[in-house]
Amino acid sequence: MRVSSRQYLEATSQLSGNGEASQNELFAKIGARKCFRDADANKDDVVTQDEVTLSAEAFARLDASRDGKVTQEEIDAAMAGHGKDVYSFFVSQRRAAKSQDLLAGILGDSAKQDDSSASEKAAREYMKRMDANSDGVLSRQETSVSATAFGEIDTSGNGSIELAEMQAALKVHDAKLSSYYSSLQESSTPSTLRKKV
Repeated sequence: MRVSSRQYLEATSQLSGNGEASQNELFAKIGARKCFRDADANKDDVVTQDEVTLSAEAFARLDASRDGKVTQEEIDAAMAGHGKDVYSFFVSQRRAAKSQDLLAGILGDSAKQDDSSASEKAAREYMKRMDANSDGVLSRQETSVSATAFGEIDTSGNGSIELAEMQAALKVHDAKLSSYYSSLQESSTPSTLRKKV
């Protein structure tokens, strides 16, 4: 049985009656756990800037230790006291709820990376989809491009493609990608993007 975010929040609200945590604290912890789990794409127990759709300013607010990596504890601290916001967000958003949108809202982030150029968004999506070993870069075997194209994208010549290199390579296709994203329907599949570029 699949449980929606709303059902999960409503069910766990009953747990707050045992005196261990208020309902507000419980929802804040649930929201923080979900945000961290969803953002930690490579499952290395830290979240880096390239794994989230937050602006650099919002990410810096999260990164209390200023080491370029956000831990579960740092997200817990950012979400503390926002349990009502977590509950309202998941109940009102239902199926469209995205934990990074919740985090952006709590941080007051009005300039998420999702609002960046279409080529930057496409590069992030491609990297995430193709990065089989979740190391944050793409090897030749992980890509769907020819050896020649791989060499052109890999401007550093280190044998792997980094996010910035993929974004630079796709920049010439920004208008086409922008058109693609504006016409994107919910039923579109990731493979459609490869065909359009």
